[in-house]
Amino acid sequence: MSVQTPRGNDNGTVAVQPSSSKSKNGLSREEEDEIMKEVCSNNGISFMKVINGGEDANRVDLLEVFFLGYPKMVGLNLFPNLRKLVIINQPLLQRIEGLQHIPKLNELWICECDIKRLEHFNHVKHLHKLYLYSNKIQVIENLENLTELEVLWLNHNQILNIENISKLSRLKQLNLAENRIEKIGHTLDSCHRLEELNLSGNKISSLRDLTNLMRLPSLQSLCLKDPLYSPAPVSLLCNYSTHVLYHLPSLCKLDTYDVTGKSMNEVAESTVMKKKMYYNMRIRTLFRNLAQVLSKMDNYQQQMLNFPHERLRALISSMKEIEQEDDHPQNDADNDRNNTRSPGEISGTELNLQKLNSSTNYNTKLAAIKERVNKWEKKCAEIETFYTDTVTRFKETANTLMNRMVVELESGGNVRFEEGSPSDMWFTSCHDLVLSRFCAADFRDHGIVGIKVRRIVRLHNRTLRARFDEKLMSIVDDAEGEYYISNRNVSYKKLLEYLFWMWDPSLPGGSNEPERILEEGFMDAENYLVSALNMDNSSCECSARQCEWYIFDNELVLPEYIVEFEYVTKLRPKSPFAQFNEVLLDNKDSICPSPHCQEEDKMVDSDVLNMEPQVKPRPRLIALTEELILKITGHEELEHITVLNLHGNGLCKLKPLQPLKSLKRLIVSFNELTKLDDLSHMGLEQIDASFNKISTLEGVKPDNLRLRIIGRLKSLTVLDRTNVTEGESSAALRVAAGSRISQVSLLTHSRTDHHRPRSLSLFSTAQILINTSRHKPEKVGDSDTHWYSKITALNLDNQHLTKISNIERLEHLRYASFNNNDITKIEGLDSCHKLEELSIEDNCICKLEGVNKLTNLRRLSLGQNFIESIDNCGLEYLERLHFLTLDNNKLTTIVGLQNVPSLVELYIGNNLITNIRDVFHLKGLVNLVILDMYGNPVASDNENYRMFVIYHLKTLKALDGTAIEAVEGNNAKDMFGGRLTPDFVAEKLGHSNFLEVREMDLPSSGIRIVDLGSGDVFLNLRSVNLEHNNLTSFSGLVNLPNLRVLCLNHNRIECVMPKQKQPNKQKMVHNNSSNSLRNGADLYNNDSNLTPVLENLEVLHLGYNCIKDMAALQLSRLTGLKALFLQGNEIQKVEGLENLHDLRELVLDRNKIKNLNEGSFINQWNLQELHMEENRLRELTYFNCLENLQRLYLGSNRVQEVGELENLDNLQSLIEISIVNNPAARRHLHRPLLVYRLKSLMVIDGIPVTEEERAKAELYFMDQQEVEMTWKANNQGLYDPSITNQGTSDGSLPGIGQYKAQIPVKVTNMQLATSPLWNGSIFYDDSATQDNGQRGGGRRRPKANGENGAPAPLGRTNTMYQQSGTSGYGGFAYTTSGNRAQFFLNQIPYVAAQSSQTAEYVEWLTRYNNIIESRMNNGRNNRK
Repeated sequence: MSVQTPRGNDNGTVAVQPSSSKSKNGLSREEEDEIMKEVCSNNGISFMKVINGGEDANRVDLLEVFFLGYPKMVGLNLFPNLRKLVIINQPLLQRIEGLQHIPKLNELWICECDIKRLEHFNHVKHLHKLYLYSNKIQVIENLENLTELEVLWLNHNQILNIENISKLSRLKQLNLAENRIEKIGHTLDSCHRLEELNLSGNKISSLRDLTNLMRLPSLQSLCLKDPLYSPAPVSLLCNYSTHVLYHLPSLCKLDTYDVTGKSMNEVAESTVMKKKMYYNMRIRTLFRNLAQVLSKMDNYQQQMLNFPHERLRALISSMKEIEQEDDHPQNDADNDRNNTRSPGEISGTELNLQKLNSSTNYNTKLAAIKERVNKWEKKCAEIETFYTDTVTRFKETANTLMNRMVVELESGGNVRFEEGSPSDMWFTSCHDLVLSRFCAADFRDHGIVGIKVRRIVRLHNRTLRARFDEKLMSIVDDAEGEYYISNRNVSYKKLLEYLFWMWDPSLPGGSNEPERILEEGFMDAENYLVSALNMDNSSCECSARQCEWYIFDNELVLPEYIVEFEYVTKLRPKSPFAQFNEVLLDNKDSICPSPHCQEEDKMVDSDVLNMEPQVKPRPRLIALTEELILKITGHEELEHITVLNLHGNGLCKLKPLQPLKSLKRLIVSFNELTKLDDLSHMGLEQIDASFNKISTLEGVKPDNLRLRIIGRLKSLTVLDRTNVTEGESSAALRVAAGSRISQVSLLTHSRTDHHRPRSLSLFSTAQILINTSRHKPEKVGDSDTHWYSKITALNLDNQHLTKISNIERLEHLRYASFNNNDITKIEGLDSCHKLEELSIEDNCICKLEGVNKLTNLRRLSLGQNFIESIDNCGLEYLERLHFLTLDNNKLTTIVGLQNVPSLVELYIGNNLITNIRDVFHLKGLVNLVILDMYGNPVASDNENYRMFVIYHLKTLKALDGTAIEAVEGNNAKDMFGGRLTPDFVAEKLGHSNFLEVREMDLPSSGIRIVDLGSGDVFLNLRSVNLEHNNLTSFSGLVNLPNLRVLCLNHNRIECVMPKQKQPNKQKMVHNNSSNSLRNGADLYNNDSNLTPVLENLEVLHLGYNCIKDMAALQLSRLTGLKALFLQGNEIQKVEGLENLHDLRELVLDRNKIKNLNEGSFINQWNLQELHMEENRLRELTYFNCLENLQRLYLGSNRVQEVGELENLDNLQSLIEISIVNNPAARRHLHRPLLVYRLKSLMVIDGIPVTEEERAKAELYFMDQQEVEMTWKANNQGLYDPSITNQGTSDGSLPGIGQYKAQIPVKVTNMQLATSPLWNGSIFYDDSATQDNGQRGGGRRRPKANGENGAPAPLGRTNTMYQQSGTSGYGGFAYTTSGNRAQFFLNQIPYVAAQSSQTAEYVEWLTRYNNIIESRMNNGRNNRK
């Protein structure tokens, strides 16, 4: 029984057919009723009420079918107001039907059924949600009428393509997971409201394909690796997340993960930008190398054409001389006789040369010349053809390599091309495989005897590799298959075969097929057959290795190697550029082949040129006048001249020809003309200006020269002896029409997009927008001008423009490109203040100007122009510029770039930069990451160019297209770090005019090596300060001939010149065993054999260099030295000064010198000042050589005895001496002793010597001499007390009278070691409360007087009193306050001893000497 669609009658009854009838859907009425009863029961609906058409049926808006047993969509006519229909898990349900009964349906679920086709959706136009997952749908179709659809789920079906959803403009959610979709393409472009897209479990494998989702502005959630489904192959690729986040920055969820974090997008964008910079660098490097190779080829071509052009010049000149005779009328000799010639005037006979008759010889010679001209023209054409073919091949190679780099970038590195080299094992294997498959017999008919492999590139395609492995595993994993892995079958990989494939342009894909295959793989077998080498199996031995394969499953073919080879023929290639086939477009200089000699052809041309008849020589005209023109032509008036032949003269100007109004044909070949401006308005029909000096036409490239000339001379029919064709005329008109920017070109080649496209393309933004965007400006009417202000991008590449004009209204222009035009000047951009990118490459610009107002400019491309300088061109105003290209120009210096500190990428390759010091101008570019200077002379002429640039530009990451490795940075630091070179000096000075340098001050610069070149470089250098560096010798400084002052304190100087190797020990032993070995330093350096250096050096500072051995310093080389400073070292012995005869000042303070030897100052008789403070001197011997010494400083040594000062008696020129902080200075007699013995002394220990002090010293030592004489006479029985007058005084020493009044001195800190004044003994006054005296800085004496109550003996320390006084010795006055002890400085009066006290004095003196000796012994023991 089946239920037919009920239709109510007027009385409300329902018509029921007999139970035996069948409904249209194939079910009986009873089966339909049972189905509907079950459906109504499960949904809580009364079946009877629904059948009777009651209001209950009209109120039903939701119907759910979950139970099994709903094979067809029946009964929907009973629910006309149904809003939601859910049918789940009905495996027998195969068709969608009955939707015409529920037009109000909003939501439809038909899932987990057996639906195979989408149909009947035209009846439910208000459908908002459609769920059809887990069916067998293969094609998306019949959804065009669902214009209100928002949700579409078609996951778990068998869909192959995304299609037929362009009408679903309101779609927000699309789920196509677990289908068989391989590409996205442009099928979703119209879904502007799409927010959620799930493509997990499909066969999408290309990251490039995901960029099509950029056209979905509302997309917020994307799933390609949803955890609920299997991942798409693309989601398993490297850099998948980075790629998606960069191209879809508005995403909130990726693969169900939240990606709204700002840091994630920043990391993705930063990574992509670095990749783009890297590949942009590689591509620019590629085309820079291409330009260099083409330049070398062009030079080679010119060399090849020089000889043919020379021959053509001679032949054509001879031919035109013969033809010229026909253009001159025969002048009668009577004209010369009848006309009187003025002085200096050329006669008519001299001007009109002998005209040749049309004899047989004349025709023969002219024909022979023309034949030879044709021969050489063919030779030139042949060379140019070969050149053009080679250039085309190089350009195709460059484009192929560029496309591969773009594939690497756009695939996120999942497709990578590895350049092979013979050192790679896989390269050798592939090379041998190719050679093994070649059979010479197969190519015998073509004259091919072998092949030569030029390049092998290994392909790494992760997508194709994964697909291949998956397919291979599916075969191997089949337990019933032939290759199932088992114990007996484990070597299935050995069965893999390498095939050789070459494309056929006639097949689908054409010439682009190889590039597509490398990225996407082979197409299926229906399109073409993947075969091996197309060869017939021959009978030779190679047939066993050759076969032809037919693969019907494209997934079983994996492209892996790209082999470029050429055939080797028996005959030598005809092309003279065949040797360039070895050149690769890398950073290696290619060897330019030299053309072969063609001397034999000169003789042949000479025979032709010497044929009879010969044209007699004519006078050579340098300037023209009206009289000369009339005489040459034979006319009486200039207006009658129509033809004028001025061939073979020396004319530079043609202005005198302007009055020739009727002139139609002009021949001015073989002259000295540089321009033809004088002929611009003469109406000429034929001009022959060949073989002149017209070298350039401003703004016209050589490639466009012919079209430019034809376009400007519209009536031209013949150019360079070649007829002008109609095609050339049309092309010339198009070129001329496009020379200015018109309104039509603006509307055609501009876009109005406000945002820069997020694309991996390396083209300019203007080019990308023109190719991808559809937002063109719209002009409403003729008077509409608002569309100008809407333009943001303008691309006028390849438009033959000669001037930038008519863009003043483009106020919002941000991206502009004018590449490959004939523009000669940057102008017309002043109003484009918002311009961010400007590209004017491959034009005719000679000067960089007109950019100073483009303050927002970020990228500026000016490559392939003729710019010679960039200084003072306005670059300093471009504060945001980070990308600049100036490659392939004529720059000789990069001065001016230092004003652009924001630069990140700089390309200046293939220029004329020669000075490596120009790199210093780039040191201020702290953001510079990429620099390209390859192709300049500076890169090839400097041996360590790369290391030099790497060292000085610390921020660089890539140089000349090659990344900088860490090892290179270390090597550069080792090579140039710490080197004082002219480059280093130029960097510090800011110029390289070294002859102006007088002083050089470079302290603390880390210098360890000096290399200033020859003496001519720093000829006028007088003073050098290199303190606090790391120098070990003078090496490099000895070449400064006029150096006067050299400061090398705080270095590590070991010697003047670098140390030589130690001599053999056998040579160190003298033959005479009686002679002792010389000093070790003498063995190391024999001063007598040392060559003098720095002969003009006068002052040398070598303080604090840790010098231990003066002899090893080789100071004797510095013969002109006058002042030597060696303070703060570790010198123990003074030596090595033998040749320093002119030394005036020597400083040896703060060393470890213990004593001097006889040769220390043997030759320093001119020494005037000697500093030896803070050493370890105990004796003052061997100073007697310094007879002219005036100042001697010996403070802070270890001189014990005052008697050592007597060794200085020979220093009679001494005017100042210092021995402070010596033990001898603490004794009371050192100052009077020095005053007495050295009569010229004026200052002792920094205190002047007064006349009073000198007089007292004289008196004191005169008395001491008398006492000594008396003592000696007494001991010998000869002492007479009557010799001297003696007096007594209580409380005083014998022979010493009363002290003078003391002066009170307030002392808070008293250091005897640094006392500035010498005085007498220490005493306490008898009236003082304290009876203990102090001497020696704190050592207490037990009693005030001497032993046994005798007066205190004469001591060697200062005298101390505690009583007031008024004056003291030396003129010092002091005051005191309070009850503190008062000290006095006193002078012992020099008075003669009384005769009555002689015996007591002698006894006291003996006792005193014993006490002094015991104290000195105790002091020595304490020190030990």
